[in-house]
Amino acid sequence: MSTIQVRNVGTYGFDVTPLSGLGLSTSDAATTRTQVSDAQALADAIRQALEAARDAGVQAFKPSDDELTLPAGMTASRRDELFNTVIGRAYAGGPMSLSDWSRAVDDLEHWAGQQASMLPPEAGGGSRTVRGIWYVNGLSWSLSELFTVNRVNTLSEIDRMVADSLNVIAANNDAAKALTSLMKALFDDYYQMDEDDRGTLPMVSQAGQVDALHPIEYEQLKKYAEKYIGTNSMIARLEQITGYSAPAYNKDNFYNDGDIVTANDASGASKFYSVDDTNVLQAKGGVRNSVNGYFPTWLSGRDYYENDVVFHNNKIWQKNGDTYQRAEPPDRWTEVIDYNSLTKYQDKRMGDGTPGQVVWYQGSLYEMIAFSDLAGNNNTLGADPTDTRYWELIGQPAVAPNKEPRDNPALWKEVLGTGGLTKGDFRAMIDEVETIIGAFGADNQVAQLRNETLFNSRSNLLEGLSSFLKGQQTTRSTLARNA
Repeated sequence: MSTIQVRNVGTYGFDVTPLSGLGLSTSDAATTRTQVSDAQALADAIRQALEAARDAGVQAFKPSDDELTLPAGMTASRRDELFNTVIGRAYAGGPMSLSDWSRAVDDLEHWAGQQASMLPPEAGGGSRTVRGIWYVNGLSWSLSELFTVNRVNTLSEIDRMVADSLNVIAANNDAAKALTSLMKALFDDYYQMDEDDRGTLPMVSQAGQVDALHPIEYEQLKKYAEKYIGTNSMIARLEQITGYSAPAYNKDNFYNDGDIVTANDASGASKFYSVDDTNVLQAKGGVRNSVNGYFPTWLSGRDYYENDVVFHNNKIWQKNGDTYQRAEPPDRWTEVIDYNSLTKYQDKRMGDGTPGQVVWYQGSLYEMIAFSDLAGNNNTLGADPTDTRYWELIGQPAVAPNKEPRDNPALWKEVLGTGGLTKGDFRAMIDEVETIIGAFGADNQVAQLRNETLFNSRSNLLEGLSSFLKGQQTTRSTLARNA
């Protein structure tokens, strides 16, 4: 499911500045904090030295004179570094006037403020102000600049929130389109259902793919249901009670009336098919008392042929003896075996009048009709069932080998399955989908109200920023005229 992506990174046309330091490492941050502390301590020591010098009437003194007492614990290397790089005079140099010492205090305090602003807020950093100059991320800012960047940063955050909210609305609209398409497809299925049909999970999954531009998977539908309907929704129950497992269609198997399999339809979608014929075994047309080419029915819907062969409980059985009427296999029946070229098969009719032996061979039934002396008296060994001198084709499965159920509409019927929701519950599930669509609409209304609030805040912020910058410009023009 795609969404309309509103840009939520970048500057939105403004120069956004994070007031979070320079991302110093832990060790660098510790070193910077020590340097800041030493610079502030040295500035305090110089301030005290100036006070003492003024009281004594001294106009100048060297850094190494008694007037200046260095902070406790300051190393010589750190002292020299501060004097050389910040103050711009060597510690071992000559006398400095009181004015020079005052500038040294000012340089040390500005340098300390600048260095401290490079630290992250959690390490004692953040914006610092020294005599009207603001330091942010190691750079000096005026009050108007700092105010502007803070307002712009706030504006950027509002824009990010608006972008997120618009993305939510776009995603909700996309979801609503997918759910609307799903609901329409489910209604189409509902109006075609008989009273005893069931609405199944595969049926819902297929309905969710009808609109290729806005598909929806069942798992996503279930998440929506858990959020807006509850864990006991019909949508969730659909998965819980579906519970049946139809095996995949196998072209080498034969099936009885009512058997259900899964197979693909012409479009490739997986569906359920049931054998839709009361006579599963198919005889050679017009031969051996067949009725319209099919076996008569017996044993409560099971199929048989001339009281000799019966298909029952997914197996084929052959009459065993003279008395078998109303006896269900295996009682008085022998299971038909697959043909094996190494097995001896006998034509029992030659002896006691019972039918010849029946075998299953290459997806069809064959009965022995004659004997051969090829490999011994009264048996056939090595004569393939396709050899019409000794065997006769008496029946084949309702579904021809290598043909999918979709290719045999006269023998297979597409069904909704043996589990799932009743027709009434299926209708209630469609109502739940409609409720979810309504919930997305309500979410969008909330998001729209939030956007209106954000837009008002944004407008007020821009108006305040504009007034501030205009006031700053007026002040500067006035100062320029008075200069």
